Amino acid sequence: MSTPSPSSFSQRPKQQGTSLLEGLISMLLIATLGLSLMVVISNTLNTQRYLITENWAFMNLRNLLMTDESSMERKNSQGETVTISVTKVDVEREIQVTVDGISKTISVTSSQLQINDTEHVSGDGTLILSP
Repeated sequence: MSTPSPSSFSQRPKQQGTSLLEGLISMLLIATLGLSLMVVISNTLNTQRYLITENWAFMNLRNLLMTDESSMERKNSQGETVTISVTKVDVEREIQVTVDGISKTISVTSSQLQINDTEHVSGDGTLILSP
């Protein structure tokens, strides 16, 4: 077996390492794209979790308005019981009614329901149902 002569090494082009750098940069771009995709998916799932609970709360607020109950509960997809407390407040409003030049002020009292729960409600954690 013959050994290569030193002159054959000098005839080869010198390696610059550009392929390695290009490979590293492409891997960095792919990793950045993957991480950003994971962030978007995470935010979407978090928003969906809040929307499901908020929709359930709004659908049940009407029922609570007609009863004397002050909380509602349900089981979530993990089997945990979600309990949300509701505050009822009577709101008085005065309405000015004018018919044929005759003006009358009518006082109306209605119930307002408010949920303050930052764990299950997005944003500032407040949902208000006010007629």
